[in-house]
Amino acid sequence: GNVMGGGDWSEDRLIPDAVRAWQAGAVLAIRRPGAIRPWQHVMEPLAAYLTLAEALWERPDCAGAYNFGPATADAATVGDVITLARQAYGRGEWACTGTQDGPHEAGWLALEVAQARVALGVTPRWPLAEAVARTLRWYRAHAEGSDARALCEADLAAYTQFPAASAADSTAILKCPAADAVSPANACAAPTAAQAQAGLRQAA
Repeated sequence: GNVMGGGDWSEDRLIPDAVRAWQAGAVLAIRRPGAIRPWQHVMEPLAAYLTLAEALWERPDCAGAYNFGPATADAATVGDVITLARQAYGRGEWACTGTQDGPHEAGWLALEVAQARVALGVTPRWPLAEAVARTLRWYRAHAEGSDARALCEADLAAYTQFPAASAADSTAILKCPAADAVSPANACAAPTAAQAQAGLRQAA
């Protein structure tokens, strides 16, 4: 559920679940708003896959394992993303249930993307706020009668015209401090500043 974009109607994914709830006038239930995830718009990994395919065609020695994801600074909590989504959608409420139903979820997930950046020149184009805003505008426009294909093509055109982000982000692997930064007993809370700093120190 860390990849977003208009047209995703899957269940148990944050943005589609939010859209369904808000369109129905219901309150979105969130289990762990403090959980941190590497959010990105679907255009980002798709563009990265194409870049990798082109590189492999021209330089087969580029073969290897790559992570495609956002810059370290764009890792954000579920609550952050829902707040941005609500602002972009213009309405909707959410509440933390504080329950631990469902499979175990790590409190902190992030990706090491240095190899993709250095070997392939892959860097994100849309920051988190842009990705969320465009995704929610897609759903609103579709609900108002706009054609899904036309909306996707408009996103594609906008993405290709957007400048790539700076490649000066950290190469450190962002790790969860301790076994689980957000304990089940504190599911509605975000990791503290001290926990975040501990994670960065472990990554250094």
